[in-house]
Amino acid sequence: MNMRHWAASALLLSTGSSSLLGGAHGVREQRIAPRLMGLAVGVTAIALLAFIPLAGAGGCGDKRFTVHAWIVRGSLDSTDYQKRGMFWAETTVTNVSGINQKIVVWSQYGWSWLSNNEAVQPGIEAAQNIATRSVLRPGQKYVAKVELFANPRFRRPLTFRLGFYPTPERPISGMKSATNQIVSWSDDVVLDK
Repeated sequence: MNMRHWAASALLLSTGSSSLLGGAHGVREQRIAPRLMGLAVGVTAIALLAFIPLAGAGGCGDKRFTVHAWIVRGSLDSTDYQKRGMFWAETTVTNVSGINQKIVVWSQYGWSWLSNNEAVQPGIEAAQNIATRSVLRPGQKYVAKVELFANPRFRRPLTFRLGFYPTPERPISGMKSATNQIVSWSDDVVLDK
């Protein structure tokens, strides 16, 4: 059933008619249908506009990669976490496209990442950073830990997502607004300590 028929059927159901075409009252429905089709087009447009923000909210970003991230629990017991808020997250980046994809991996891996929560940010403080260019074949995964910092002034638990940018030339966290369409986002990560 296409959207126009769905909208017209919904309108007919609200007027008490049993179906758009055919049925026991075919003549009556033939007269109602042309009048309602104009409304159905309007309802279709409204229905489509209602779905656009939902699709954008869940579907933004780069679809070439899937990203999974989780906290390395042992890093939350470290002195670094207690004093500076520094902890580690394990990340997996998988090429889910049908072709080879180039990635740049920096010795300070945080350069490839950004966070959607200002209370948790990747480490980008390297004095010297060396880039390694690599290619992920379809289905191939890159697994590595990324250093993160949690602001101690924010209440726990903190929920955040990590975004992976495949080819950064400088820290991606400094380019947030310009890169959203080419960032692959992880699922939610919860920092509860």
